[in-house]
Amino acid sequence: MEITQELKLDYPCEWEYKLFIHSEHCAHSIVKEILQQRVHRLETSNASQKGTYTSYALCLLIHNDEERIALFHAFKSHQHIKFVL
Repeated sequence: MEITQELKLDYPCEWEYKLFIHSEHCAHSIVKEILQQRVHRLETSNASQKGTYTSYALCLLIHNDEERIALFHAFKSHQHIKFVL
């Protein structure tokens, strides 16, 4: 039996995405391309063992579920982002 629990957040709230980006690409440029002028904080987390990917913690203010999910899909569909959490 699978138990599904709905995420309940009080908006607006600060949300963190974990982005795994090909190391040869500039994470700041990629994030700016998607977020444009939106205020955010991007910090390097780790590099993969072979140095192919670097992970980043991206924090920003989210106003509702639709926005949170839309941004997730925007990051996930970017050609230079390998994985999003």
